[in-house]
Amino acid sequence: MCGFSSIFLLAVITLQRYLKVCRPFGSQLSLKLRRISLLVIFVLSVTVSAPFIIWSEQLRIPNIELNLTGYMCGINTMKVNHNSYRTFVFYPSLVIVGVMMELIILNVLIGRQMIIASKMFTVMNNVLRMRTTNTQLSASHNSLETSFANINSVSISLAENDLESTSNATNNGNMSTNCDVTGRQTNTPITKERISAAKRF
Repeated sequence: MCGFSSIFLLAVITLQRYLKVCRPFGSQLSLKLRRISLLVIFVLSVTVSAPFIIWSEQLRIPNIELNLTGYMCGINTMKVNHNSYRTFVFYPSLVIVGVMMELIILNVLIGRQMIIASKMFTVMNNVLRMRTTNTQLSASHNSLETSFANINSVSISLAENDLESTSNATNNGNMSTNCDVTGRQTNTPITKERISAAKRF
């Protein structure tokens, strides 16, 4: 009786697990249904194991060679009606096969749902990783643009300072020779070229 009741209880636990995993937003086993299932388990266990309790007896097993006699618990099929014995064999077999089919089918469905959930978790993890990578890339791109803008402004300011210093030197008349004048004339276009190059950069 205890063996049958444990099998039936395992079937109810598997059903509850199936409802929790595969139908989380559907109807679940309430407290009332659990109590009813326990009552059904008790009735099934008693009806399945009743023939063992009714027909079981102490069977005598003699051993002529050793001149010993042993005893064991079992059913003497010679004393039992054959139709009753067939019913006794058919009914528990049908119940046990049904319970085993229920266990196999529900556990297969639970495993399938867990595989699907693990794949969805992997996909979501990859999507979040890609979003994080894109955010980091955009941040680095913005920092590079800021750095280039700073370098450009610094280059332009340096070129303008060179141009102002050259023009101030020209206005103050620090250059006295023609060679110096030529050098000043050549420095001015070089400075202008620096400004234009910095602007292009």
